[in-house]
Amino acid sequence: MRDFSIPKYEEICSALVSRGYQSITLSDYFNLGGVDLTEKRVLLRHDVDRLASMALTMAEIEAEFGLKASYYFRIPHTYKSDIIKRIDALGHEVGFHYENLSKSRGNLNNAIKSFSQELDHFRKLVQVKTIAMHGNPASRFDNRDLWKSIKISDFDLLGDAHLDIDFEQVMYYSDTGRSWEEGKFNVRDKIPDGKSPINYIPQIKTSDDMIDLIGKENRNLYMVIHPERWSTSIPGWVLSWIKDTALNWGKVVFTTIYKLKSWIKAINGR
Repeated sequence: MRDFSIPKYEEICSALVSRGYQSITLSDYFNLGGVDLTEKRVLLRHDVDRLASMALTMAEIEAEFGLKASYYFRIPHTYKSDIIKRIDALGHEVGFHYENLSKSRGNLNNAIKSFSQELDHFRKLVQVKTIAMHGNPASRFDNRDLWKSIKISDFDLLGDAHLDIDFEQVMYYSDTGRSWEEGKFNVRDKIPDGKSPINYIPQIKTSDDMIDLIGKENRNLYMVIHPERWSTSIPGWVLSWIKDTALNWGKVVFTTIYKLKSWIKAINGR
């Protein structure tokens, strides 16, 4: 069974249920004021960057296992009203995967205006109480910087699914870069600077490692999953692998060029 396939994700869901993990949404997390270290909670967060249809597939699987998750959609790339409503009807949370600062090329006023407008678009369909930034690796602008000038609470939101988490309460893993390892292909889906991680996080790479981890651990989990990465067919899996491989090396090139430009700028500024 290939890693990053839908059958493999079903195995992960099965492992969570059999080990007694209770799934909570990001809204639940904020309403609870966080979680205790050993409550065996799992936060399932899906950043729907592409292929909204795959998000629906995952949502249906989770519902069958009695799990609930938080799904964050982008405008316009994955803003599919019928899919958003169906996922909401399954009992999952729908949130806004914002990228307004990078789309406005750093223009703060335009970013704030477009954020408000796009959030309203979502709220015409479903209730939205949490958000998650889209970490565009090809942009030098970090969308989280939007909150250095305004408050999340100004928009009747409970919090940001990345910025406002206490990472000392959860073991954080992301499938960014087609691996559960926090490596060179993970540019922004990391624990934010200034945040302390939970004491000792086991290093894993594959979904089989994740399943093994679930079987051994009793601590809370926070898993960030991109639905388009998990395929239902062999051709789809091959295409996803090609895209991820190209994107990963694109990240390396972009990061190298950006660091080189910063280095040259620093030298010239002396």
